Order: sequence, then structure tokens, then C-alpha cells
Amino acid sequence: MNAFSIGLAIVMSLVGFFFLAPVKPVNSTAPAPVSSYEEALARIQNIQTQEQARGDLNPVCFTKLLTHGQRAKHVIVFLHGYTSCPEQFRQLGEKFYERGYNVLIPRLPHHGPRDRLSVELEKTTAEEMVTFANEMMDLARGLGERVTVAGLSGGGTMALWLAQYRSDVELAVAMAPFVGVSYIPSPLTTAMTHWLLTAPNSFEWWNPKTREQNPGVSLYSYPRYSTRAAGEILRLGLVVQTQARKAIPSAAHILVITNANDNAINNDEVNKFVNLWKKYGHSPVQTYQFEQTLQLNHDFITPERLKDLKESVYSTLIDLMTKE
Repeated sequence: MNAFSIGLAIVMSLVGFFFLAPVKPVNSTAPAPVSSYEEALARIQNIQTQEQARGDLNPVCFTKLLTHGQRAKHVIVFLHGYTSCPEQFRQLGEKFYERGYNVLIPRLPHHGPRDRLSVELEKTTAEEMVTFANEMMDLARGLGERVTVAGLSGGGTMALWLAQYRSDVELAVAMAPFVGVSYIPSPLTTAMTHWLLTAPNSFEWWNPKTREQNPGVSLYSYPRYSTRAAGEILRLGLVVQTQARKAIPSAAHILVITNANDNAINNDEVNKFVNLWKKYGHSPVQTYQFEQTLQLNHDFITPERLKDLKESVYSTLIDLMTKE
């Protein structure tokens, strides 16, 4: 075999791997719901104590709990987006609290450092995200009778996982879940994921021109992202999609919310989940899309990004998530 043949064989093998090889499965921990409100409260307070003791976290990024002092009929868990922190959902969470919900807004692994150029984000793995989602769901079981889990972007991908695997989720809400990149055609998502997981990690600016001065990034969020972590989030989405082809979703109800003006994620990839669940699943699946004319950002939760549209968007989200 000559050098050309060897080179061609290597190239074809790489092409086959990137386009056809399934992503590595994600092993998850078994559900272990807490037995009481008191146990849930104690565990969450312990998490908050550990966060405060670290010394390197932004105080607004500590895990947040809004509780009525006892187990409520409804509890909602908000999973913030990749490169953000719990402060992203605080104002929306307060509105649910006013409606009688107990509200838990946990800090995702490796998020929250006061240093906005921290490299902690590159440690993110799909396994950690699944373990974290499971643990927060377990805590929520002690806080309320009926559990809603709502996540945005990377948090939305975790909500997709909970929708597929956890039967104790009353309502799973995936908002603009990060399961594909807007400028990458849907058929290339698997190849893109393999590439991000195989290539050396790098940190990329959300806005290469403004860099750390990006006006679209809140002071508690991060102006750049880890390519390896992005690959891990995409990997989680592909794993859930594979399972959705094999088994019906577990959540009682599923709501998928997208934004027609989203320039970050691939809405066609999001629609794959909806179509699979509607075709093979028994769970009622509802969808909603914000109109392009609203000119919303990918992040349609952070108050600073919404400005004068905040009340309208929040009102819509509350209406969608509180329908009996």
C-alpha cells in the first residue's frame, strides 16, 4: 500500500468517525429523592454554606432558594444557562414565588467564579451535568408535590435529559436548549460535537470585537466560553436524542420554547426532539416560539437583555408554565 492509499484511508476513517460514530454514552446516577422538606432544606443550606466558604464566588451566583417555609403544592427548579449563574433567573423566580411556588435556582458546576475570565468552565462534562440535574430533582421532591424543571440554553439541554429520564417531573421546560449551533447545518451536528471533544480546548469570546467589554454579557456572566464544554453540552443533547428514538419520554408534560430570532442555537435540532417525542412518546408535548419581530436574544431570561420587553416575556413564560 503506497503513501497516498494510507493517507486516504486515514482521512476516510476520520470522516467516518466524525460523521457516523455515536457519541460516548453518559452514565447517570440513580434517582434518590429526599424524604422530607426538612432534609431538602438542610442539604440546600449546606450547599449555600460551602459556596460562601469558598471565597472565590460572586455572591449573586450562590444557589438561591425561595421557600414558604414548608413543602408547597408546586416547586420549580430553574437551571441557568452555560456561562451565566443563578442571578439570571432571580427575578423570574420571584414571580413564581409570589404565586405560591417554592423556587430553587442552583449554581451549575464550575460556574459562579468572581473572576469572569476564569478557566473553570473547561472542566464541564456531560456526566457532571446529568449528576447535577438528578441531584437537584431529588432535592425538589422534598420542596413540593409537583415539580417543574425549567432550563435555558445549556440548562435547557439538562431539562431535555430530565424530560426523557425522570418520571417524577410533572413539567419539563426546555427553553432554547443548546443541542446544535445556528450556523452549523443539522446533519453536521454530530461531526461538530466530535470535533469539539477531540480538538484541544480553547476559550472563545462571545463577541471577538468587544471581548470582556461585551455589553451583552451581564457582570455576573462570562464573556467567553470553553469549546470543550460546549462539546460536552452538545454530546448530552445527542445522547438524549438517541434515547428518544428508543424509549418514550418519562416526564408527565413537556414544554419546548424557542425563539425565531435565535442566532446561537439550531432550532431545527430542537425540533427533532419535539418530533420524536410526539411520534413515539405518550407525554403531552407543547411548543411555543417567540416571534422574530420581537428581536429577542438567545438569552431571553436575563433582565438586562430584555429591557422593556421583560414584563411581556415573563408574563408569557408564566402563562405557559402555570397552565393546569
